[in-house]
Amino acid sequence: MSKLSEIKRSILAYAEIIDAIRLVPRLLLGLYAWLVYWIVDWYVQFDTQIVTKCDSATLNVLLREKVPLEQAEAISCSVTEVVGHPSGYTMLVSAIVGAAAVVFGLYTNSGRKWKDQSNDTK
Repeated sequence: MSKLSEIKRSILAYAEIIDAIRLVPRLLLGLYAWLVYWIVDWYVQFDTQIVTKCDSATLNVLLREKVPLEQAEAISCSVTEVVGHPSGYTMLVSAIVGAAAVVFGLYTNSGRKWKDQSNDTK
């Protein structure tokens, strides 16, 4: 046997081992799981901003009457808007997390189809 033939056989044996343990699909599935974790963590860390609007005339009257600032703000100010997660980011996270089922389905349906070992014993 030639040296080239032995190298080729060795490379094919290593390729067979890598295919049998499904190294590449497992790595890709692990990377995708990390991506999902990272994106959900990033999304959850967004701060919710509360926008308030104060009536300056009412606030001035209350402050002239020696009402404490906290009480004057509570009386003259109101919440006008709550800014949470941007909708574009919400759609991105939904798409990435929703695609996890597709990625897992591709992983479970890929690879070699092994013969049924129970039929070989008959």
